[in-house]
Amino acid sequence: MNEYLELLTIERGDRRLRLRSPAKINLFLEPLRKRPDGYHEIVTVMQTIDLCDELDIELGGTGIELECDDPDLPRGPENLACQAAEAFAGAAGLEQGVRIRLSKRIPVGGGLGGGSSNAGTTLLGLNALAGWPLSRGRLDRMAASLGSDVSFFLYGGTALCQGRGERVKALKLTPEFWVVLVMPPMKVSTRLVYERLTFDLTKRQDIRRMLRSINDSDVGALRESLYNGLAAAVFEQSPPLERLCREVTEEGLPYPQLSGSGSTLYGVCCSGAEATALKRRLRRRLSGDVFVAVARNRLAPAKEIGNGNHRGEDQPKGGRQ
Repeated sequence: MNEYLELLTIERGDRRLRLRSPAKINLFLEPLRKRPDGYHEIVTVMQTIDLCDELDIELGGTGIELECDDPDLPRGPENLACQAAEAFAGAAGLEQGVRIRLSKRIPVGGGLGGGSSNAGTTLLGLNALAGWPLSRGRLDRMAASLGSDVSFFLYGGTALCQGRGERVKALKLTPEFWVVLVMPPMKVSTRLVYERLTFDLTKRQDIRRMLRSINDSDVGALRESLYNGLAAAVFEQSPPLERLCREVTEEGLPYPQLSGSGSTLYGVCCSGAEATALKRRLRRRLSGDVFVAVARNRLAPAKEIGNGNHRGEDQPKGGRQ
């Protein structure tokens, strides 16, 4: 966890940390059943990518304060980063206040886990600033209480996640690949998607093929193994998103998949040149309100990139939604 925090760190001071907060894609996602607590049991392989928000976390003042460059995001208790800071302060007995400045680059509601990433990164940053008062197990439990995906963002990289998504097992890093992200402005209700799910035990996908492709460092096999069991329910809710998926397929996006419950579609490319060429073709084909970007699956240490473009290639600015 400390090693992952180092990877995220852009700038460090005695009472302040500036951190990257990365997006994720779901390489594999299979909903298994509805649980008695109302959540759904899932099995998923998640992967961080270098499309990143930035969090500037500082100890000082009183209470929890959040500034954000996206005017549409809540700045109070509804924000997951605020909830994370509040939970940490209570558990760690933190007497100082917390100031957070959030620069958004990850589209909200796109299935890329931006809010969960902000929460997990906040927990990591505060634990470091406070002198590591909470154990990994304590942070894991706190993350799980905040949201299903938050636990993954304490680790990043490549992970097999089960339960609600909160049981995280780190995997061997996927081989290097590039992701072409197609981010339409439409929103999809995760609640309605899960309400419309049907479970057919005979049609479940075998996750072992995906796990073998990762273990063998085989990008070709990995992209042939991409799977999202929510896709049918998502497309039922949003026919325009289904049409967009057909359109990007016709234009050559390889094995397009939804991340989470959407609305972001992505395809995996074996080289940066392939991804950049495909991005250009898609931009010529798609309407102006659909944003296309390229991101890598590897997070380079911020010190190696000179605090430069660590937000993916040509990303939306100012938290474009």
